[in-house]
Amino acid sequence: MLERCEEIMRAVCADFEAELKEFNGEYDHVHLLVHYPPKVALSKLVNSLKGVSSRRQEYTGQVNRATMHGHFWSRSYFAGSCGGAPLTVVRQYIDGGLRGIGPIKGSSKDLSLFRSASLDGLQLRPNNRVCIGSSPLQFLCAHPHSQLFGISIVEIGSEFRSNGVRYVGHEGGSTLFSRFSRLRTAALAALSALVTVLALAAGVPQAQAAGSLPCDIYAAAGTPCVAAHSLVRALYSSYNGSLYQVQRASDGATANIGLLAAGGYANAAAQDSFCSGTTCIITKIYDQSSRHNDLTVEGAGGAGAADVGAPADALPVTVGGHQVYGLEISAGMGYRDNSTSGVAVNGQAEGMYMVTSGTHVNGRCCFDYGNAETNNKDTGNGHMDAINFGTECWFSPCYGGGPWVQADLENGLFQSDSGYSKNTSNTGTGPMPFVTALLKNNGQDHFALKYGNAQSGGLTTTYSGGEPTTSGYSPMHQEGAIVLGTGGDNSNGSIGSFFEGVMTSGIPTDAADNSVQANIVSVGYGGATGSTGSLTPGSEISLRATTSCCTGDYIRHQNDAAVISPITSSSSTLDKNDATWIVRRGLAGSSCVSFESRNYPGDYLRHYNYQLQRQPMDGTAQFRSDATFCPTTGKSGTGTSFASYNYPTKFLRHYNFNVYIASNGGSNTWDSSTSWTNDVSWVVSTPWAP
Repeated sequence: MLERCEEIMRAVCADFEAELKEFNGEYDHVHLLVHYPPKVALSKLVNSLKGVSSRRQEYTGQVNRATMHGHFWSRSYFAGSCGGAPLTVVRQYIDGGLRGIGPIKGSSKDLSLFRSASLDGLQLRPNNRVCIGSSPLQFLCAHPHSQLFGISIVEIGSEFRSNGVRYVGHEGGSTLFSRFSRLRTAALAALSALVTVLALAAGVPQAQAAGSLPCDIYAAAGTPCVAAHSLVRALYSSYNGSLYQVQRASDGATANIGLLAAGGYANAAAQDSFCSGTTCIITKIYDQSSRHNDLTVEGAGGAGAADVGAPADALPVTVGGHQVYGLEISAGMGYRDNSTSGVAVNGQAEGMYMVTSGTHVNGRCCFDYGNAETNNKDTGNGHMDAINFGTECWFSPCYGGGPWVQADLENGLFQSDSGYSKNTSNTGTGPMPFVTALLKNNGQDHFALKYGNAQSGGLTTTYSGGEPTTSGYSPMHQEGAIVLGTGGDNSNGSIGSFFEGVMTSGIPTDAADNSVQANIVSVGYGGATGSTGSLTPGSEISLRATTSCCTGDYIRHQNDAAVISPITSSSSTLDKNDATWIVRRGLAGSSCVSFESRNYPGDYLRHYNYQLQRQPMDGTAQFRSDATFCPTTGKSGTGTSFASYNYPTKFLRHYNFNVYIASNGGSNTWDSSTSWTNDVSWVVSTPWAP
């Protein structure tokens, strides 16, 4: 039905010498972006789009036209035009210096409801009738030649948000949404009479992702999400609720962390503010679907004691140009919901994916996301259907060193119907910082495994074939609980990272999977922070030695240890990444700093037995102290020296190409006073990794 609507509206646009640039739909409306010549009257084009599409629909038997007084569409709409004027031109117009660019097309009554909207330091005053905007700093402006338009139907005085831009009602509007007269079947939910503006922003960072998001894509493909969990972003373009809940150690208070805008990214600043001066754990991960399958800290199970919540600040990451936090699971941590709605049971078909990391894994059981038992116990073959990601090879042979995307179907991590890998090219992802892991299972006689780089490219299918040949798996016997971070019986010795994941009703098409992967790639997991060369939190840096022997050497990680080695413009990409660090607020004290690895998200420089290593943050007070360093003027008079937070007389020092915390004279060889002042002085430089 949605495809037919696009065909009709594209033809109408062509009749007006206009071009339908973009078309997509969600559960109760469609989006259009139209490029049209100035000679076209908007009202005529809009009326034709609505009129022709209502007459040519082949689904009239499914629609009762009585409710809208015999009309397929509501009569009301809001129209606005926008174009390519740069910010400098907009500023001149606002200041009264230009008259060639017309105001936005909308009633002055509409604009009067807005007070002001800030755009990169620019005040867009509604009384000038130039732009409409709100946080996240998107705007609409008129263009004197070619124009883009969008229409939206809202009630007078009410507000409507589309892609982060807030609109108010046009005179004559009567309803918030222009809907079908009546929806008699769930199939009709893909189409409605709402046609919304796709706003344009010129060079301004977005507080939200544009277009259809993963659960919109799956819904349009007929396999809607029954669970949608993420700490970093919305998974529906219309979602504007909470992502997760944190609990403060100091007083036990909790706070929900939401979004910067509908369909957007997590408001990490709210977490930073709430947790300032103390530590927080993540106590709940909200389901963004209408099923409300929220995950809470997992209780005791057949193979593990009750879990604890993950530290809320352990996994800072840049996504969509925003700093957000992922979920860093260490042994003994996990989340679960045993009373779900809509999740597959007893051989029903389902699909699922998660974005995880190949840098934070181990070979213990079981870092899973997906369908599990409802009693936290192993109840037999086929009673689970979950993605597993790690280096545990349950059935030999497994090829390469992993980590592998596997199916935890209970009593085995399966790479094929025989358990072991039948794909010699599937050697695992290696230490890929961000990985898309995907499993789909028809519950009867077929399952498939895929993975992809969540930063670029498409998906690779590692297995697509029959269910395991051992009894109990064909058909499956899923119970419908949802688990994250542990096995079905709460086997909780594994570690892993989680950024987002969904579960669907039915098996998604390969095309839908590919579209979801493209969307994941588009948000820019692990992108640059936008700040370099300083000790300001969020800045990306490299640390260069100042001792005369080693002025071309930088601190880097190698085989988990911190060393110094020469890095130049001709060095490998791996070496440059290993020598790049992201400055974070001190994990043990905000006046000091911690150094997160650029290519191992959630891993930090910390001292252990006085030697510096790269290790994943586990949330303990010991780790926080070991990974915190306090900057001071370089002891040699050059650069910066870094005192250990918990050993304040010891400073970061290179000695025989390794890195230690060392005092000026002491019992350890690396405490030697020879060249100590130079060895503990570092230049904070621009990062080697882009």
